[in-house]
Amino acid sequence: MLTVLFYILIVISLLTFCIISIWSFVLFNKFYNQIKYKNYLLEKLNQNISLLIKNKKDEDQ
Repeated sequence: MLTVLFYILIVISLLTFCIISIWSFVLFNKFYNQIKYKNYLLEKLNQNISLLIKNKKDEDQ
């Protein structure tokens, strides 16, 4: 009887660990994609600002 309870506890623990692992991976993936998108937008913004500054300097000269 004790071994059956032990096996049930092990199965419940493994299922819990699997569910937590899968959700952790999904959340990590979402956060990673958001960070990539944010970096992309910042890079585009930086390029546009640099281009504007360069054009302004060219006009002044």
